[in-house]
Amino acid sequence: MDSPSQRRSKSYLNFYVSVIGLVLVFGLGVFVGQGKFQLRTQDNVKVEAGPGAELTFTKDVQREQLERANKKKINFDMFWRVWEDVQQRHVKPEIKDVDLFYGAIGGMVDALDDPYSVFFPPKDTTAFIEELKGSFEGIGAEIGERDDILTIIAPLPDSPAERAGIQAGDKIFAINGDDTSGLKIDEAVQKIRGPKGTTVVLTIAREGLLEVKEITVTRDTIELANVKAKIEKGVARVQLFNFNEETLQQFQKAVDDVVASGVQGLILDLRNNPGGFLEVAVAVSGEWLNEGDVVVIEKDNSGTEERYVAQGTHRLRGMPTVILVNRGSASASEIVAGALQDHKVAKVVGETTFGKGSVQDFSVLPDGSGLKLTIAEWLTPDGRHINKEGVAVDVVVEKIYELTDKGEVIDHGVEAAQKVLADLIKGLKKVVPSASPQQ
Repeated sequence: MDSPSQRRSKSYLNFYVSVIGLVLVFGLGVFVGQGKFQLRTQDNVKVEAGPGAELTFTKDVQREQLERANKKKINFDMFWRVWEDVQQRHVKPEIKDVDLFYGAIGGMVDALDDPYSVFFPPKDTTAFIEELKGSFEGIGAEIGERDDILTIIAPLPDSPAERAGIQAGDKIFAINGDDTSGLKIDEAVQKIRGPKGTTVVLTIAREGLLEVKEITVTRDTIELANVKAKIEKGVARVQLFNFNEETLQQFQKAVDDVVASGVQGLILDLRNNPGGFLEVAVAVSGEWLNEGDVVVIEKDNSGTEERYVAQGTHRLRGMPTVILVNRGSASASEIVAGALQDHKVAKVVGETTFGKGSVQDFSVLPDGSGLKLTIAEWLTPDGRHINKEGVAVDVVVEKIYELTDKGEVIDHGVEAAQKVLADLIKGLKKVVPSASPQQ
């Protein structure tokens, strides 16, 4: 039997962005593993989806599990009775056993009433794994709401949306002819995203246009940037868009540049960052912390706690830092923000984060299906529960973005972060001269 550490060795944190999120589904998460990131597979499941999606299994292959269920007074004869009734009597004789089987498993997981525990049939598992790699199919645009109307915040550079002529400030009145009135952002995301090569028609209204305009966008694979760094006037701004497999190396390169440039302070922008690998979140946090400082505490259903601690180079210790977050900052983003806030090495500015404080284990089963199951919750170093509550900010920004009448985007979040950082730098300068060398 695996130890608790081994069972958690591929743990996963995940959040699908819907608040001012990209018109793509982010399936990023946390694999708490050793060495290379790998998907865990199970070899103790005696179920196969054979050629032609024919399902072969026997009723007695899980005798131990059935005996355990019987102790809880669960009669599995009822399951087989319903199974046979559906097979023999349902009006649609073409229903396949494999669909019934996957439906039964999906229903069992749905009964947990946990939005983060999901069963994936094989075709959906493949798509989910592709999302983990940081490659998405969609139009490449950020959407939000203005005056209760779906609005383009910005198309991504060189994205299908930008190439088709979508502009910041465009109001989306219809998607493929369907009125968007009352449509939630995440519902719009589901309608707009889709496979590469397919098209979606957006009916938009734009300042200066007398009539609404239909724009056809051909979906494509969107390769998202993981890290973007800019140094200006002695201040660095490092944006992390996710915490996937490529992020850590790019972040370390950005830190190299920051240290070499001798900047006075740094803004870590985690807005709309849905999460990523826990190892990456721990490594990123470690740049500001001391060796052995706790980054995050993982607590399973038995109450057992495991602490993940800072290791590495710690090159940003003492660097005045502001972390910029919003409601789209989740999971691994919250781990970083919570850790640096608890250790008092950074100020957190913006909006209270999403509140994704649970850990999921993702397993690929022998037939190619997948199971993502919540196995633990995580706490900040000070023991704060983040799930459904989020990381509270030190400085609140009421309106992160503002669209002007001309369709321009004003980034109040960055403005606020710059002001807070300037105060931190000023305070540090007041302290440093007072120090005197030891005699």
